[in-house]
Amino acid sequence: MARRDARGSAPAAGIIESIAAAENAFPPPRGQRRTVEIIVAGTAARLQPERRSGERWWCSHLVELIGPAGNSVAVNLENIGPGGAGIASDAPLDAGARLRIRAVGFEADVTVAFCNVRENDFAVGLRFENGFRWSPEIWTPDHFYRPPRRGDS
Repeated sequence: MARRDARGSAPAAGIIESIAAAENAFPPPRGQRRTVEIIVAGTAARLQPERRSGERWWCSHLVELIGPAGNSVAVNLENIGPGGAGIASDAPLDAGARLRIRAVGFEADVTVAFCNVRENDFAVGLRFENGFRWSPEIWTPDHFYRPPRRGDS
């Protein structure tokens, strides 16, 4: 019998997060997408296919997201690449929303590509706009780490 949490539901979200972390650590070959189907206590959950186009670097850096009206919120930048970034947010963001991301020494226009609920927050994908392409030479976030790629030794 499946283990249940305090609300009486199976802990599928934790399992999905664990598998998603493994999928990120070992991405599919370039140009291919991977979809994983998980069956937990008779319930199927489907992970989203890989959305990233290009290499990503892991990081942990508090940044500011600024809305069209000038309102702002602090979020954690979790990964960044030439075409976009991934953040952790305490609140959901609407796909398609146009925002500005800002940190000391870095600022760019972004569009929310996706927002997925996680166990304690929301994973949000941001796409850089107006032809902006990030590189480590432009700006380097805190706790910056390039994950190993297949074939790296």
